[in-house]
Amino acid sequence: MGKTSEGKSSEKYQQPGRIGRVNVTGYFNPSVKKSLRLIQAQYPGLTLQDLLEEALSDLFLKYGIHNDKDDED
Repeated sequence: MGKTSEGKSSEKYQQPGRIGRVNVTGYFNPSVKKSLRLIQAQYPGLTLQDLLEEALSDLFLKYGIHNDKDDED
């Protein structure tokens, strides 16, 4: 890790689960979050990350876009 002139590390700490991943965000109507939480209540083992990943995967499939994640399964 590099050091700044103050002796601090110039590289930011990254949580291990986020390494190799990017953040994709958006602003939605509050009902979207409520609906996601309702699904989570019915399926407690699913995280918001799981639900959004599934939704995006379905979207890519609909438009015929190959998703590299498909190669990991």
